[in-house]
Amino acid sequence: MGNKYDDQYMLDYLDGILSPEEKSLFEKDLQTNSALKERLGLLKFTINGIKLKGYKDSIKQVQQEFLQNRLENKKFTPIDAPKLEKKERSLYFWGKAAAAVSLLVLFGFLFYLLRNDGPSLYEGKYISYEIAAERGFSEQENILESLFINGEFRQMFQVSAERDQDQLSPRELLLLGNAALELDSASASLPYFQRLDENNTNSGTDTFQDEVDFFLALTYLKLGEYQKAYNRVVKIRTDDRHKYNNNFSRLDQLSIKFRILF
Repeated sequence: MGNKYDDQYMLDYLDGILSPEEKSLFEKDLQTNSALKERLGLLKFTINGIKLKGYKDSIKQVQQEFLQNRLENKKFTPIDAPKLEKKERSLYFWGKAAAAVSLLVLFGFLFYLLRNDGPSLYEGKYISYEIAAERGFSEQENILESLFINGEFRQMFQVSAERDQDQLSPRELLLLGNAALELDSASASLPYFQRLDENNTNSGTDTFQDEVDFFLALTYLKLGEYQKAYNRVVKIRTDDRHKYNNNFSRLDQLSIKFRILF
């Protein structure tokens, strides 16, 4: 019964050109023959897929592709369908796709590492220091604070020019270091931050230490001193209570490590 109706016969049925008797007989068989119904559904799918009538070669090609897809998904057992080889092709295809995606991710990651050198990371991570609303500062500190707020960074160095670093308070060191960064001079900012860091170490205090860690890390990045920058970033990221804990990502840390190694 499977070959009683060929494709042309079913095409004639779908086109409505069978005689009433032929149509009635075909529809009667259609109700009791699930394989015939499946073939008719396949033919409808084929016609809808190519949106043309009468192109038998194209129909056969699409039909074979449909049959193969059904076989590989194990949802359909065709009648008189040719044996298909290499059922592993889908696994092979997805394996290649996964490998391609992995390569794209790897190249993207390497591109990020290569693109983000110290100065680039500095530009991406830099944020201006914001003065906290505190009281009890000396007159000199208040002058530097006022100049900093107004963006008069060069005047800050003029005001403090006659004073030695040892005479500067922790707040003055922090303000002058950040003023130098605002003037895009990492080399000028470094001594102020280092002095403040050394004072905390020697005295066992942590005055503005979170700020020192963050802006020293940025300064080292700007200067290309990757090992020192890496140490600060690790310190910041491993301390959940650090004020700047979320300012550097794991990827930023890896990028800096990459620069150290290569």
